[in-house]
Amino acid sequence: MYGLRDPAWKAQRQGSDGSAYHSDLYERWLGTRLVLKDHANPYDDSITKEIQKGIYGHPLSAASTLDPRAFAYPAHVMLLVAPLALLPFAVAAPIFSVILYVMAFCLVPLFMFCLAQTWKSELRWMAILILFASFQLAFALYVQQFTVFVLFVLAAGLACLKKHHLISAGILFAISTIKPQLVALVLVWLTVWSITRWRARYRFLVSLLTSMAVLVIVPEFLVSDGLRNG
Repeated sequence: MYGLRDPAWKAQRQGSDGSAYHSDLYERWLGTRLVLKDHANPYDDSITKEIQKGIYGHPLSAASTLDPRAFAYPAHVMLLVAPLALLPFAVAAPIFSVILYVMAFCLVPLFMFCLAQTWKSELRWMAILILFASFQLAFALYVQQFTVFVLFVLAAGLACLKKHHLISAGILFAISTIKPQLVALVLVWLTVWSITRWRARYRFLVSLLTSMAVLVIVPEFLVSDGLRNG
């Protein structure tokens, strides 16, 4: 189970004095936690320094060549992380890992459904085992990359499209924009796909744009003081 079986799991996941080095969740967890607690601006240099203390054990100097590990995500990621941000990092990190493992497990059946594949159960399990044995997924799970979450949301969105659940698909694809560099081309293609048969598919685009508007506006209320004062 890689990260879950790491004997140094507790030490690496405490989130203080450099102990969160292996976690991609930590920046989002701490930034969101400080927003909820102090209405801080998660993009402020002071928050970046607090993040660096948890990851490296000390703030980085301007001359440092290390990854600054700032809160480098769109603000609406806070809406997803907020429930975990209410918990201590030592509790939130294992919960997040379990969520990512479940999502990764669902990737194969979801994509098989989207591609209308009907493999035997033995082949499905083999595909899942091969996926979990791959270094790319093992590493992503170990460092708790949000890419796993985004891939799951994309797969679920495509499954909704296949079932003609256009509103649900629009919501899911909007959520996937927490990593816009991964989904931008997909969203462009789906926008064109929706426009080409507007009467039949307009609900998808309306749902996508409405959901994205909500995701942009709500964090403004969460961090209104911090963004004005930061």
